[in-house]
Amino acid sequence: MSRRLDVTPAGNALFRVDIVDPDPATTNETTIEVAVPDGFVDDLALDADASLQDVVLEAVRYVLDRTDDPDQIGPEVSLADLASQHPGLAESLRGRLSDRGDGGAPTHMQRVGSRRASDKDQRLVDEVRAEQAAGQASTPERRY
Repeated sequence: MSRRLDVTPAGNALFRVDIVDPDPATTNETTIEVAVPDGFVDDLALDADASLQDVVLEAVRYVLDRTDDPDQIGPEVSLADLASQHPGLAESLRGRLSDRGDGGAPTHMQRVGSRRASDKDQRLVDEVRAEQAAGQASTPERRY
């Protein structure tokens, strides 16, 4: 089973990320606060429409794909720190959040519904379909 990520605003350019392991045997939940430094999104050359919440979600997802223990991220972190610790993060964010011809950054559901979903996104598509089948589909509150 994969982890569920809940990203909620916690202040100006600050987000709370709850990382929940759905395994009933562990019921682990980790909470981190992620700061988005001024100019970070501009430096990535992302579309102006890219949501900070989506940037945080994709950054944490990228790091979790490479880290066994979410506690290794730390309780408070800056996206700039994550980018320096994970050299491929910036390029991944550009790929995940770049304009796909629809006039703005793709949303979670646009990526899931896209016939052009990459192999990297196939795991996400499968997770959403399983959630939908179980009646636990993602909500507009950014519950992933």
